[in-house]
Amino acid sequence: MHADLEARTGQRVSLGAVYITLDRLERKGWLCSYLGPPSPARGGKAKRFYAVTRTGLALVKQECRTVQRLWAGLGIVPEG
Repeated sequence: MHADLEARTGQRVSLGAVYITLDRLERKGWLCSYLGPPSPARGGKAKRFYAVTRTGLALVKQECRTVQRLWAGLGIVPEG
């Protein structure tokens, strides 16, 4: 996730910022997480997996519509 964020934004992202953000989103109920099985490749540690909740997805869609209205009001046509 960390590497993907850096690749998509073209900017350096601190690992701490990623974990803090994930924790906040989970506390708000917008994400949920679970631990996978321990892995020898990770020194016996489990990997945490995240998923967007229905509430989180609904909020993202709402925010996308809001940004699109803002762009339209500014006469900007988004790419892609």
